[in-house]
Amino acid sequence: MTNREQRERDILKLIEGLDIPQSLYEKAIEHYNAVAAFLQEQGIESDIYPQGSYSLGTVVRPYKESEDAAYDLDAVCEIKINKSDTTAEEIKKMVGDALKSDGTYRKMLQEEWDKCWTLEYADVNGIGFSVDIVPAVAEEDIVLKNTLETEGMDFTVYDSQIAITHKNGEKYTWKTSNPKAYQNWFKKLNESFVSAEKQRLAKRHEGRFYVLNEGTVEKIPETQERSALQRVIQIVKYHADVYYTKGNIKEYKSASVIVTTLIALLAQEADPSLEVFPLLSYIVEQLEIYSENLSLTESVFAERYENKNVIRRIGGQWVLKNPLNPSENLVDSWNEEPRKAQYFFQWIRILKKDYLTSLDTEDENFVAVLENNFGKDYLQKSLNLSTYARKEPVNINVASKPYRS
Repeated sequence: MTNREQRERDILKLIEGLDIPQSLYEKAIEHYNAVAAFLQEQGIESDIYPQGSYSLGTVVRPYKESEDAAYDLDAVCEIKINKSDTTAEEIKKMVGDALKSDGTYRKMLQEEWDKCWTLEYADVNGIGFSVDIVPAVAEEDIVLKNTLETEGMDFTVYDSQIAITHKNGEKYTWKTSNPKAYQNWFKKLNESFVSAEKQRLAKRHEGRFYVLNEGTVEKIPETQERSALQRVIQIVKYHADVYYTKGNIKEYKSASVIVTTLIALLAQEADPSLEVFPLLSYIVEQLEIYSENLSLTESVFAERYENKNVIRRIGGQWVLKNPLNPSENLVDSWNEEPRKAQYFFQWIRILKKDYLTSLDTEDENFVAVLENNFGKDYLQKSLNLSTYARKEPVNINVASKPYRS
């Protein structure tokens, strides 16, 4: 006899256990502030603020067997120099040279990456921790400004646009980004889910609720409770890490911003009172519909699903518009490497099997799924497995070759 509610609670407990612990969270703030102060001391006048999962409240511990199993804090270093008075190479090297000038940071500094300089800190419980410093300046692209206005975007969105440095081979170029606006967009979208979670917690009289930044975006948000939307993103991101790592197909893994943006856009049409697993089920159901883009012609898909416009194929190209910059296609990489799209939707089928279908299977199969995704040691340490009648779990094939479109 399966107990679906118990299984949902156990999966959530495992995911919550992968949230950033308070001790590491405090270290993240400490490291972030130290780097900011150091660069200011070096005469680099700048604003330094976090971006990505830390600012969205969706950070989750990476899968331990992943080669890059580390908490990564992405920090934008927005230097107060006019873009027209400098170059991407000068800005990138300005930050790198400052870090190299200090004995401590020089030892921690990794090789130069395309968009950032990475400082690697000591491992915590076998999981690494690093800070990615992303050099940038304020964007001055008038064409981009006009494009945003044409698309009906709020003028203040343009005000927070930045140009980050990007290295390709020996060539440095600028790429437009807007982490502050993205965070504000996500916060607004998440508000209804936040409100629903507050009501649930009030009824249970337990815990504090996690709130996205009430003050400036420069502060890293507190580690507290998450909304259903934030938990769904954490669940999906962690499962993707396991799936692509175990399948040895990490080169085909879609960027976190694609996953987060897709889920957030789809969640706009969902009932905000949904709890975690009903919301996850809704998101997966929607993505299964979009997967039909692999097999249907563009005209047939458009006719069959005329209101499904979050992600589409147009002229043979995959398109997922950046909600803060409609001229940017977040899935350009899918067009450069079609197998990324194929693996993405194959992964969604496995995600459904592992975290939704398994809720109604035999105990031994459910425990096998958990062990496959979280590891036997973590499972035994976190859950009371005696509640599940089971034999020795069987191995599960995580990844296989993508199906053909």
